[in-house]
Amino acid sequence: MDEDFDEFGNYIPQEYSESEPDVSRSDVSEAWEDEQTKIIDVQVEHYQQDTQDISKSLLPKDNSSGPESVPESSAPENWLYQSGLMQIPELIRNVAVCGPCRQGKTSLLSLLNCNSSLGTIELQRNITIYPKFYSFLTRTVEYKSFVFNFVDTPGHEDFMDFKDRCLNLSDGQLYVIDVVEGRFPLSNIDRRVPTIIVVNKLDRLLTELRLPPKQASLRIFALIQELEANIEDVVFMSAKFQFSFTLKSMRNLYTRYSVNVPALNEISTFTDYIMEPIYKLVSCGMIGNRPEAVVLLESLGIKVSTKEWKSEYDDRIRLILKRYFEFENVMQPLVEKIVEFLPSPKLSPRIELSTQLVINYNNKLFSIRKSHDSVSSSDIHFPITGNLNIKIESSYPGCWYLTPYEGEIITTNIEPYVKVGIENIAVNEESTTSLIHSLNRLSLIFPSLDFTTEDNGDVMLKGLGELYLDCVLFELKQLHDYKIKVGRPFPQYYETVHSNSNCTYPTSSDNGNFEVLVSAAPLGKDNKDHVTGALISSYNGNILFFSGYNNESLENLIDSKSIEAVISGFQWCCAQGPLLEEPLLNVQFSIQEIKCSANTSQILPTMRRACYAAVISAGARIMEPYNKLSCISSLAGGKAVYKEVEKRSGEIISDSPVEGTNLYIIESLVPTVDIFGLSVDIMCHMDVRDQSRIAIEFSDWRCIDSDPLDISQRVEKLKPSEATSYARDIMLKTRKRKGLYGDVNLKNYLDTSVQELFYEQ
Repeated sequence: MDEDFDEFGNYIPQEYSESEPDVSRSDVSEAWEDEQTKIIDVQVEHYQQDTQDISKSLLPKDNSSGPESVPESSAPENWLYQSGLMQIPELIRNVAVCGPCRQGKTSLLSLLNCNSSLGTIELQRNITIYPKFYSFLTRTVEYKSFVFNFVDTPGHEDFMDFKDRCLNLSDGQLYVIDVVEGRFPLSNIDRRVPTIIVVNKLDRLLTELRLPPKQASLRIFALIQELEANIEDVVFMSAKFQFSFTLKSMRNLYTRYSVNVPALNEISTFTDYIMEPIYKLVSCGMIGNRPEAVVLLESLGIKVSTKEWKSEYDDRIRLILKRYFEFENVMQPLVEKIVEFLPSPKLSPRIELSTQLVINYNNKLFSIRKSHDSVSSSDIHFPITGNLNIKIESSYPGCWYLTPYEGEIITTNIEPYVKVGIENIAVNEESTTSLIHSLNRLSLIFPSLDFTTEDNGDVMLKGLGELYLDCVLFELKQLHDYKIKVGRPFPQYYETVHSNSNCTYPTSSDNGNFEVLVSAAPLGKDNKDHVTGALISSYNGNILFFSGYNNESLENLIDSKSIEAVISGFQWCCAQGPLLEEPLLNVQFSIQEIKCSANTSQILPTMRRACYAAVISAGARIMEPYNKLSCISSLAGGKAVYKEVEKRSGEIISDSPVEGTNLYIIESLVPTVDIFGLSVDIMCHMDVRDQSRIAIEFSDWRCIDSDPLDISQRVEKLKPSEATSYARDIMLKTRKRKGLYGDVNLKNYLDTSVQELFYEQ
């Protein structure tokens, strides 16, 4: 074999041997004729174009995604015993599993014997989109049984509305966090319910960072200090190596060896009694069947057979750690901590919650509720695992249950800030009506989804982000089979003022029966939390109000019907401002003068016109949303963040290293109008081996400095606008898209008799 290669490893071709038989040309032609006779019956056709109809998709429709198909499950083997325990609220724990994206929340539930059932779209995107409910029976080390009801919440920043609803249904939460990445993004933990911190992925300290035991302990203590948590209330685990422990479980482990262990909440003792033994056990699993590993394991009473030594190193490590901790369940320390620390439904605040979530179960909408009393109905289901439910006769006190949706109004405190327009290709009344009906159903399933129908027939969707709207569009296209055109996403805008209005002339109706003078001013930061006014209106959670008259003084001036018309005109102005027909934000209106007769026919449009004049004279401005982009990567990957953020008019607000690692967290603020596709552009510049992660979340609303009513600013077509003409560019393009042609001028909202006097002033 070595004779075929030279000294440099190059192959030496063999010389031609005369002893080998020659192949004549006639033999080749005869073989070719034989092959032609075999395929003579094959018909060859040539097509110049695709004959498939353009309205039909190339890929078949997939109905296995999302909450559309929720099969009904048969009762598990221990259901009779579990249903009996569910009659006792003290033995129930309702827990929400929360945390950032890709921290191991679903893997944690898999270790708790929760069979996760992700949809096709979730498997493709490798994230959890819809909340998953699980219920199972477990027991403590004292063999006392409990019923755990878990909900797996999405970790992506665009699905925070699902997380908010799940926390309302729960009595406690498990906050899962990566020990290497830490609190990323740097947002506060929602502690409205009792919280247990679960530090996951301890294996990364050994296999990736390769930190020594003392440095690993310092990293863990730095993370706990960053989270402002008590180490006694923290659960440590590794979903990859399938082990978990708490300080209490480690103390109990050492009592079996009659070892007096000091307090483990110090770095030195934590290193000596916890991290070093785990490091040695993992090292034994990595090096394999060697004498030093066998001797160490036998001294701890751990026996590994020859067949087990031949398995993969991951399997060997799991086996060794499982026999070391000797738990019936690898997550037994977590079970003990939940029973000890999290309250039962009986001890939690007794608040009768309304509908929090809506799911599509067998093409029928069901509400997910929580009740402290038993509720009987002919159509009640109980979530068992994932999307599998079981039909029950009545709900259990303190547990979640599914009941048919009865049209309750579901409100949310999370406001959508991203829009996208869609157009129905099948332009007919039946298809349009069906599309609106499907959007109404989806707006119940997605809590923060909102939509409006434009005058030209297009539908405008509003959501919490690009991925959020993409999932909604997937539901429309794949599951509901609609042929729609989708536009480019763009941000939601608000209108506001930056000074006090200088208009001192009242606005009168055409019939002369109503006259009002309204002034506008910006709402100060100190007044946002202490609003005092007579007529208060809340539009999408924004504070807008009248001041100057209280209800009693208004009733002395005008009758009750006129007051309703005045408030309706005010709310009309708040919902559709004069610049873009977008809502107003942080504006206060004061009624200076008001005169009204018994005729209320023209009060509403006159009141709206007076508010418009007050807003324009107070220096109308446009507010745009900003997103906070957080990126965790190595030093080389951070250069791409600086480069792309600078291209998109963003600013870097922080750049700090992650203690004990080679990673850096970079935070920046970018306008929402430039945020679309930014994460993809950044990841294209990074190395595949660099385990970088990007999180984009809403930051705040900011006022654009330029004046949208400055006609001296020129707006160029197909060119980026300058800073001085940015607001006017937004106003003109938005008005053109909505069909609001023409510029905005104050004279359009003033009476004809006072227009000349106002401009002279």
